[in-house]
Amino acid sequence: MRILILKNSINQRDGFTIIELLFSIIILGVLVSSSMIVLDLLQKENEKTFDIALQKIDFETTRLFLETKTKSDKDLEFLTLEANKLFYQNNLLMENVESFSKTQNINHIAITICQKQTDTFCTEFFIQN
Repeated sequence: MRILILKNSINQRDGFTIIELLFSIIILGVLVSSSMIVLDLLQKENEKTFDIALQKIDFETTRLFLETKTKSDKDLEFLTLEANKLFYQNNLLMENVESFSKTQNINHIAITICQKQTDTFCTEFFIQN
């Protein structure tokens, strides 16, 4: 009789261990899949932030270049837009430019540039004469 009770308790523990193992596998699967989703979202957000940072650097270097050029070319008359590319004296400054405008005032030049990468990003800067 004692052997029969011992056998029943061993079989019940084995069944309970299998159920615990199944639940652990299910919980682990849920955790791994949700972690993969979060990592994918973070990767996409990082790529978008990186593209925006590159665009800002591109605009800033263009602004610095044009500020330097105003010392020799007060009106920036050699600044042109051709085929979605911004040129200064046939030297490429920016690509994927959707729109460009230059407004000359007495003491400054206002330049507005819109560039299309993943999103359209526009900036306006003023260069003192």
